[in-house]
Amino acid sequence: TTSRSAKWKTFIQMIFIYYLLVIYTLMKTPSLFEGNEELFSKLFDNNLIFYSMLIVTIITFYTGVEYIFANWKTIISLFKNEA
Repeated sequence: TTSRSAKWKTFIQMIFIYYLLVIYTLMKTPSLFEGNEELFSKLFDNNLIFYSMLIVTIITFYTGVEYIFANWKTIISLFKNEA
């Protein structure tokens, strides 16, 4: 079964991806972008994106390690059956 932390990780990833898509799309819409350049530059800031992705990456790594430890016996048995 999927852990609660893995579900939260997926939720955070999806929110961030949708955030980027919406902001990027709005930036490419001239009628919305013109006159709001400063706002969009803050919403699409490189540091904001970098640190958000860093947090998502750390959470993804954590849930991956959590999964491996929770399923260690199953993973080992799969490798034994392959040999």
